[in-house]
Amino acid sequence: MTGASLALLGGYGLTVIGVAALAIGGTLLVVAPAVWIARRGFRRPVEAASPAD
Repeated sequence: MTGASLALLGGYGLTVIGVAALAIGGTLLVVAPAVWIARRGFRRPVEAASPAD
């Protein structure tokens, strides 16, 4: 009985760690591009020079 309880407890612990890792990974996937864009700034694209007529 003790072995089964420890196995279930260990499985629950791994599940909690897995859910936490998934949440942290998802947060990083959302925050990283936002930080990258904010650090670069909102620059307007440079237009190509028009050829002389």
